[in-house]
Amino acid sequence: MQKLITIILNDIEYSDTDSNKLLVKNIIKKIDNIEYIWSKVPNLIQKIKHTSGFISLSNSREAIKISFNTKTTSIELNEEFHTIVDSWADKYKINLEYDWEKEIYYFI
Repeated sequence: MQKLITIILNDIEYSDTDSNKLLVKNIIKKIDNIEYIWSKVPNLIQKIKHTSGFISLSNSREAIKISFNTKTTSIELNEEFHTIVDSWADKYKINLEYDWEKEIYYFI
């Protein structure tokens, strides 16, 4: 599990602090098939980067989220971001929870 925690923190460009490690450890305990899911995440990170999309730890709940910068993203890039994330999740059979108000996907 420690190796996966380090991989996740590196992939989302977070520092390897004890508090981040503990948070990720608690999050991944809740996600079924996290190893499989995370093996597909680097591909998603690359695909959403040009839309100002990113994957990070949530500030509002104990979760990993997929989001984008709403202040700098055009309507076209916003739509492309959602298409990419939805297609990626469908392709790899990954369940995501979507918060319509915040326009954020959460790994579940």
